[in-house]
Amino acid sequence: MKNFRYILSSIVLLAVVFTACDTVDFGDTNVDDDSVTEANTEGLMAGAMNRYATLAGGAYLSTPTLYAQYQSQAVYTSAQRYGASPSSWDGYYVQTLSNLNEIIEITTADEVDEITKSYGAPVNQANVAELMSVLIWKRVTDTWGPVPYTNALGKGETLTPEYTDQETIYKDLISRAKSARDALNASLDGPTGDAFYGGDVNKWKRFANSFILNLSMQLSKKYPGASGYAATEFSSALSNGAGLIENIDQEMWYDYANQSGMENPFSLYRGADYFFSEPLDRAMRGISDGSVIDYSNDQYDDRLNVFSSDTSLPGRPYGYESLSGGSYSSMSERVRGTAGTLPYFTAAKTYLLRAEAAELGWTSENSSNMLQNGIEMSYATVEAHWDDGDSSTGMLQSDGTQYALDRIADAATSGASMRQVINEEIWIAVYPMGYQAWSNWRRTDYPGLQPAPDAINNGEIPRRFIYPGNESGVNSQSYNSALDMLSPSEDGINSRFWWDQQ
Repeated sequence: MKNFRYILSSIVLLAVVFTACDTVDFGDTNVDDDSVTEANTEGLMAGAMNRYATLAGGAYLSTPTLYAQYQSQAVYTSAQRYGASPSSWDGYYVQTLSNLNEIIEITTADEVDEITKSYGAPVNQANVAELMSVLIWKRVTDTWGPVPYTNALGKGETLTPEYTDQETIYKDLISRAKSARDALNASLDGPTGDAFYGGDVNKWKRFANSFILNLSMQLSKKYPGASGYAATEFSSALSNGAGLIENIDQEMWYDYANQSGMENPFSLYRGADYFFSEPLDRAMRGISDGSVIDYSNDQYDDRLNVFSSDTSLPGRPYGYESLSGGSYSSMSERVRGTAGTLPYFTAAKTYLLRAEAAELGWTSENSSNMLQNGIEMSYATVEAHWDDGDSSTGMLQSDGTQYALDRIADAATSGASMRQVINEEIWIAVYPMGYQAWSNWRRTDYPGLQPAPDAINNGEIPRRFIYPGNESGVNSQSYNSALDMLSPSEDGINSRFWWDQQ
């Protein structure tokens, strides 16, 4: 009976409590004063840019440097021997593209609050976010091929987004870049969360045009003709009044910091695991017998003094399962330093793209002049960012002019084509950004990289990454449709996607 009275009283008490909860207003008692209730577009933009610039790990950074043969592995060698495994893309979609998409939605709404306006003119916030999205999307589709794109950022409304074909993606990226460039208003405030250009709208306009050159040239296999789609878009951007990236001050670099989450991602790799590669080392020394790389240069390239940790040591042989003995150079501390800086788009790359366009007959510019400008600008930006800024005391002992003239002569006398020399110089100019070099190599087959001797994928340099491991299960219908767009139609590293197919 005693236990029954206890149970009965407890039931009555609970009834009273639940009744009271239905009628009493507790106000903001359960509201966390420190929680974020509204999106901060300044933080969203800075967060997206920082996340993109600091992505590390094999899928995002080191594997492309191995495929482009900038580096050689020493201990764990499966990546440089082309071991195949699924690669995550979460770093691109989560808190990067999603952040940028949120900025665009907030700043293009019918009503924009005053706090958001304080972070820069909404039109400029939206279109800088748009251009940053275009930059990231190119990297995503160049890595996997067809990817979730059109309905990929729907905040959970679409749990199984479709894979968009690469032709549609590329043409849409060019259209988006043009629209964003034209919408940017330099007479209004730029975005305060801009970690690349500090809100300089004119520089973003120049970036847009130079990046359209890059997007267009990436399609040269599919549209090689001087009157084709790629050449038309290239020429339109070339002549646009907003200009191009043509000098060091206009270049897109990211400055890192010696603090957690802000470090140069190359600084996170152990020196005992990664070394400067023999193919790159020999190419820059002017040594090429076709054994490790087919390269047209026979002159010493001063930039090696800056790229390599120790030019008295050779680069490490590339693509072996194991290698006994020997001392080898590494990526220099100037390039990989924790608080260093890395190039995302330079004047050198702009000029070299223009050189190739001229050689293809897309423009009336002189390819030799553009090649010389590209090499000289590469020397200049290497000195400005990674050397001491003084050619008389620094690692660079020249401004690249004589080397450029020698390279132009190579195209006339060595049997190499001008296109080969231009794209070999792109390989050097975009160092150490392996994903840029890998994309350009797949487009042109220059430089003449040799597959890893101990390759485990039938001896071919990979053409793409394998889709994330859960895609075939949770998004199977879209995943299978994407495979039909690859050649061969399988999720392998040797399959080619649209712009890489002849």
